[in-house]
Amino acid sequence: MIMELQTQQGVSSSDQLDVWLDRADEYARHEPVKAVISAFGAGFLINLLPVGAIVGAITGIAFAMARPVLLFLGLLKACDLARSASKPQ
Repeated sequence: MIMELQTQQGVSSSDQLDVWLDRADEYARHEPVKAVISAFGAGFLINLLPVGAIVGAITGIAFAMARPVLLFLGLLKACDLARSASKPQ
């Protein structure tokens, strides 16, 4: 409820981040066992993500796209050079 009101009033995202961090700090001070269990659970769930496969897929896509992109940029440069050579100076 408070976060919705702050968003509607135009509070910047860095201020919202500060509010979230303050709330997390307060929660950890008042309920340390729950905070540790929550952190452990979040870390466990993040560890289950197939990070290697995700990074591998992104790298594969980047390398697959590199050749056509470089070819296209080379063609653009060749057209630019041909155009500037054909213009009378």
